[in-house]
Amino acid sequence: MGEAINDLLQRLRVAAAAQRGFLDDASHQLRTPLAVILSESAQALQEPHPEALHGHLVRLNSAAQRGAHLSHQLLTLARAEGSAKPEASGQTIDLARLIADSATEWVNSARRAGQDLGFELAPATVLGEPWQLRELLGNLLHNAAMHAGRGAQITVRTRRIEAPRDGNGAHGAAVVLEVEDDGPGVAPQDRPRVWDRFYRGAHAKGAGTGLGLAIVQHIARAHGGDTQLHEGPGGRGLCVRITFPAVSTTA
Repeated sequence: MGEAINDLLQRLRVAAAAQRGFLDDASHQLRTPLAVILSESAQALQEPHPEALHGHLVRLNSAAQRGAHLSHQLLTLARAEGSAKPEASGQTIDLARLIADSATEWVNSARRAGQDLGFELAPATVLGEPWQLRELLGNLLHNAAMHAGRGAQITVRTRRIEAPRDGNGAHGAAVVLEVEDDGPGVAPQDRPRVWDRFYRGAHAKGAGTGLGLAIVQHIARAHGGDTQLHEGPGGRGLCVRITFPAVSTTA
């Protein structure tokens, strides 16, 4: 029986690895033709063209953007699922610094979308993979920007907190990452399912893929984190809160 169980687990590992490999390869292969379609359709929109073709070109460019974003997210998911646990990498990362290093790119994107993106960053050190944590935050910001709408205010926060004492009287520390917006928020009946892959609420805006928050939760859990949804300020909007185990910055 033991040999049979070990054989079954090995076959499951092989099947899972094959699935991740397929997603990885498919995403890579899709990126080039999608990039060509995206570039060509954008150029065609900028050049003089018959009015009758304008709607077709807009839809083609929009579909290419969505396809490129979906391909990137599938590749991210495949890479994240195939990576070793962050504990194995031993990289100590200050989330505040990691966010600050990419802030300009995100601020410029928010301005183009007519949104106000702000930061309240306090030192928050975790153990993890930098590229995965950047992807996590990028998905959170993309999700907030797409659903909050034009004119929204989006705030990114990091902080270190003391965890409550456990039954033995011991206590530790945790790191909190929040992305909060003042948009329409998420309906209560949709909140339990927004972490599911490809799920989009009945009132979801934009051409999202339904993978953003699933990727966020997968990366958070791989880093020992917990994901929660809360209402934004004054009961409006949405606050996505992720709590990670903290890493001591003292020797």
